[in-house]
Amino acid sequence: MRIPMKTLAVIAVTAMTLGACGQNDVTTPTQPAPATTDAAPPDTTEPDDDGATFAVFFVRSTPTRFYVEPEFKPGSDVDAENPLAAATEALNLLFAASEPTDPSAPTDPELFTSIPEGVTLNSITLDGNTAVVDVSGLLGTSGASAQETTLLLQITHTATYATGATGIQLLFDGNVEDELYGHVDVSQVIEVSDFDLTPVTIVSPAYGATAPVGDVTFSGEALVFEANVVITLVNQDTGATLYAGSTMATAGGPDRGDWEWTYTFTDPGTYTLTAAESDPSDGEGRPPYGALRTIVIG
Repeated sequence: MRIPMKTLAVIAVTAMTLGACGQNDVTTPTQPAPATTDAAPPDTTEPDDDGATFAVFFVRSTPTRFYVEPEFKPGSDVDAENPLAAATEALNLLFAASEPTDPSAPTDPELFTSIPEGVTLNSITLDGNTAVVDVSGLLGTSGASAQETTLLLQITHTATYATGATGIQLLFDGNVEDELYGHVDVSQVIEVSDFDLTPVTIVSPAYGATAPVGDVTFSGEALVFEANVVITLVNQDTGATLYAGSTMATAGGPDRGDWEWTYTFTDPGTYTLTAAESDPSDGEGRPPYGALRTIVIG
């Protein structure tokens, strides 16, 4: 039985169903363990502060379900203030990211894409609050129900983030189709939902970033109980917990807000920050989700 498209945003699929993607479940502890390896994160170069970046949404697997979240990628010299131009660039980056060696591929190794290689964008237009996304190369591919669900979420969030649309109508070389892989009805508008996104994200610093000794501000988004974001900072070199507390997002669930937290680093080294949900259920519900970011100071 096909799943109606309007329920797509709240589908909770188990991580075991995406074996075709080659991903293992990722357990993200609220209190991160000390590093078990001396290897530092890759030294990546963040985009120039004055350069435009584009939100490209990838998949994260957790023990209970899949989420999507953005990485901000530098793109070509387009008018990033023009919603359709920005969406076109973001979708082109998303489809190019199916090739692992492409610069637009996810930097965080725990993020991945469900979109098969060879998909290209024909066009994106706006019809009221709906972004009409026309693609080539997707129809005729095959995959499991989890891959179908997550790739549609990737396209939906990438297109709507840039345009401000509330959903997308997916076209295949100009045509509406009833289904893609036989599990989800794609003939209707796919509506975007904040509940598709990881409960807490860390947007800055980027994965693998380096910073000098001094103040570093961590920031991101959160959809959490009473806007409470649990913060833990660990020195990976010594295993010492430098901070265990919390900060507040600008909104609490069911709304999604922004959060930021600043720490003054006094010593060079490798550090991991976790920004997590609290657990109002006292262990009765699913494990609280936590986002990790490792940064090299020195």
